[in-house]
Amino acid sequence: MNKSCNMFALLFSVLFLVSGSHAARTTPGEKPTQWPRPNPTDKDTAPQMARWMAHITTWGTLSTAKDGSMPVGGIVSHSDGPWERPSPRLFFYLTPMDELVQIITTNPRVSYTLTEASLPHGCNGQDPEDPACAKAALLGSMQPVSEKDQELAKEAMFSRHPAMEAWPTGHHFQLWELKVEEIHLLDWYGGMKIITGKDYYDATLTN
Repeated sequence: MNKSCNMFALLFSVLFLVSGSHAARTTPGEKPTQWPRPNPTDKDTAPQMARWMAHITTWGTLSTAKDGSMPVGGIVSHSDGPWERPSPRLFFYLTPMDELVQIITTNPRVSYTLTEASLPHGCNGQDPEDPACAKAALLGSMQPVSEKDQELAKEAMFSRHPAMEAWPTGHHFQLWELKVEEIHLLDWYGGMKIITGKDYYDATLTN
């Protein structure tokens, strides 16, 4: 009897571990450790750090302003592509009911701020303002996604934000892309790093 119980317990444990490992691979929001954090002490990795932040984060603060008025910022979601296929292109899914969209249709100049502190257990308890807790402001212009890139942008957004597919059609959500021109990155002590748009787009992530 004891042997049977022990065998059953062993079998149950194995099945539990197998099913648990499968769940870890498939549960939305749970990601494998596939994209290691670049070394912030190496200034040559600054473009890769910006790419890394754009990929592992899923939301940030989009800021803009009407001519002569106070600046406005709001939380929005983004995607640079499916988890396994990052790209330097940043897509958004926004409604014209949003004040930000109403502004960028006439003034597309924006900044988009990302912080490592937004990640689960990000920065290991450091204060978000600590220089070693990476943050980046991506500067550029917001443009509607072209007709030929609609499916690409949809795949990027809906693979990382599946709930968006069910959002109300009556809110007229539209796909946008941030055309990055410059990035201000702070990921270590010693001051901000300025990254050109070209260096950002040319950088690649390694896993």
